[in-house]
Amino acid sequence: MHAGHRARMIEKFLNNPDAFSEHELLEIMLFYSVPRKNTNDIAHRLIRTFGSLDNVFNATAKELKAVSGVGDKIATQILLTATIIKQIARKEKPKRQMLSFNAIKGVLSERLKGLENEKFLLFLLDKNYKEKAVIEFGDRQKDSVSADVTEIANVIALHKPTFAIIAHNHPSGNTFPSEQDDSTTKQINLLCNLHNVQLVDHVIVSDENFYSYHHNYRLSEIKRSADLNKILMSQGE
Repeated sequence: MHAGHRARMIEKFLNNPDAFSEHELLEIMLFYSVPRKNTNDIAHRLIRTFGSLDNVFNATAKELKAVSGVGDKIATQILLTATIIKQIARKEKPKRQMLSFNAIKGVLSERLKGLENEKFLLFLLDKNYKEKAVIEFGDRQKDSVSADVTEIANVIALHKPTFAIIAHNHPSGNTFPSEQDDSTTKQINLLCNLHNVQLVDHVIVSDENFYSYHHNYRLSEIKRSADLNKILMSQGE
């Protein structure tokens, strides 16, 4: 009986998460710390005791465990969720505008300077050049950039940006692009073309210098050589 109820609740939630009351949301969350008991009663008791879902997530472990049916597992799940919510809230910042190269350099200095290993970033921007998302693809080998093309395609499709900027650091200090950097730029430019996104720049960062594909006309050369219409026309000949 409980299994069928839980399956229906989860399916309903996945289809329309905004349709749930506070106690129903708490009930579903507790499915994963209380595998074989009815969590509806515990959720109601928590809401009644603390007055709201906000107050439940602001309660201490001692306060939570004073509620009938709440043990270490439920208290841990609630406190873990509350901590994640608070960390996300602390990290929320106003969307920055990356309209000039100086603005781009300022953002990249914060994110990439002083790192010992290479890191690859994809900045997705709206039509006003404001950040929609910044995707980090992890540490890479020194002095070469690499990222999973399928993952990048999925990210672009999800966020639907107007513009994109790619950036990575060269811990060696030499910011001149490698062949692998050029190859990755070509691939990402093609992905951007397929999703009607304009690749604005690829910037390589060291502790002392910046290299801009745009300002060194390297990006325009790549775009000319990888023009999608030319590729399709050549394949049709």
